[in-house]
Formats: sequence, structure tokens, C-alpha cells
Amino acid sequence: MDLKPEVLQIDLKKVAFDLEKEIRNRMKELHREGIILGISGGIDSAVALALAAGAAGRDNVLGLILPERDSHPESRTDAIEHAKSLGIKIREVNIEPMLRRLGIYKLFPEPLFMPRRIIEKFVKKQFEKSIKTSKEPLFLSGMLGNPSVLAKKTSAYYRSKHRMRMITLYFYGELHNYLMLGTCNKTEISIGFFVKYGDSASDFDPLKNLYKMQVRQLAHHLGVTQKIIIKAPTPDLLPGITDELAMGITYEILDLILFGLENKMESSKIAKELGINEETVNYVQELNRCSQHMRDTGH
Repeated sequence: MDLKPEVLQIDLKKVAFDLEKEIRNRMKELHREGIILGISGGIDSAVALALAAGAAGRDNVLGLILPERDSHPESRTDAIEHAKSLGIKIREVNIEPMLRRLGIYKLFPEPLFMPRRIIEKFVKKQFEKSIKTSKEPLFLSGMLGNPSVLAKKTSAYYRSKHRMRMITLYFYGELHNYLMLGTCNKTEISIGFFVKYGDSASDFDPLKNLYKMQVRQLAHHLGVTQKIIIKAPTPDLLPGITDELAMGITYEILDLILFGLENKMESSKIAKELGINEETVNYVQELNRCSQHMRDTGH
């Protein structure tokens, strides 16, 4: 087997049709009257929103925008524009007051009157510094329970945000008797790039069997704007931190490694096919192994 991007090609029309059917079946099974999901302006939620509209009709879908102190302004703009293009109802709920009450922002007080671009640059620099000084990959050490004070504070900081989003989504979902749709894809689930009882919590995850690159294919098929498709994926929880920076690997390489592992290829062969070090393949395997407990309870 040649590990080229072509191995991830999917039948877009069939996949979209099947996923919309699965969503409708889940609604029927749980006696739900519509669909709710969090919309972030990112590609995963954009695709999930389009599938929801196709499955339930635009009048039966509610997109929730959940901004807080560290949210990028463009995230809100992109989410609104995409929802409007689909004719979807939007509700915005600022979760910042709830997070403040919990004491989240006391962990990392924001410098007063500092432009966002400077904050992003500072946070990114500190993150990259931590990567260099860490004895093992930072994302992996965080998953295992890094004992450093900074790591513990960071985990509590961003994971609490995901869980507050989840509580808010379920609150409004249950008020309307709507199905809560998740937005986690197969890549994130495979390596634990999600928060247990946070963004992994949903009534149905339509993207759970699609790698990130396949979600991108589907985004083109469903008419998601190029701006959303090409921008760097980010959880939008820590200024300046993208998915790939946090994971320490690009999605293009990660998806192909995961595909190779799923198809029982040897690590050495995967590395040779992709022109990468075998240590990178072993790193992905370790992420998958260490995150098993998250899939056991979070999905």
C-alpha cells in the first residue's frame, strides 16, 4: 500500500447522504425535535452544521456561539457568516461570566490594554519554549499528567472551557428537546485531542469516522467557504495556539500515519513511505495508547 493522500479519498455524495440519514435516525431514536451544536467558525463545526441542516431542515437547527475572553473575534464572524449562508438560527451565549465565577481567569490574568496580536505572540513563544524544555512531547506529557505547576494550570484552564461549553449546549438542547451534535473527527478521537466530558460529549458525532483531511474534502462538497477550509484549525482556547502546534505534527502527516496503523502497516514502512522518522510514528502510536481511557469514557 502506498501512503499517499489519495488513500483518504471518499465518495463525498454518499458520505454526506449516509451521515444525514444517520443523524435523522438518531433524532428519531431519541425523539428529538431538532438539532443543536456549538459553532466555532472552524471546519469541523461548519461541516457538522451543514449536515445538520440537510438532515433536519434549517428551521430545526440551532447554532450556539459560545465566546469567552480568549476567543478570536474572527471565530465569531466566521461562525455567523456560515450559519447565515445556511439559513440557520443562531444564539450567542457568553460563557466568560461563568468561567470568571469559577476562577478560571485567575490562573492566567490577562495583561491590561495589550493588543491581542501581542498576547498571541507571547503565549505562542512561551508554549514553544515549554516544548523545547520538556523531556517528552508536550501534548503527550499533558495527557499523562505532567507534574509541573504550569502544566496543571494550563490543563485546568482550557479543559474547563470545553466543559462549560458542553454544559451550556446541553442546557439549551434540553430546553428545546434538540439532539446535541458533536464535532469531533476521527483524527482527534484517535490521539486524544479532545477533552473528556467536554467537546467529546454529544448525542451523536457525525464526523467520528472521518479523518481531518476527509472532513476537509466534505467541507468543499458541502459548500463551506474557502476562508474556513484553509485557516489553521484551533480550539480557540489559548491565544496563538493552533491544533498542529499543540500536537507537534501536521494533520496531513498525522492522518496518513493513523491510516497506515489502522491498516496494520509496520512503523518502519509507514515512516519510509512518508519520508519521516520512525520516532514520529511511534509518537502517534503512544498518543493512541495513552488516550484509550478517554475513548472508553468520553465516547
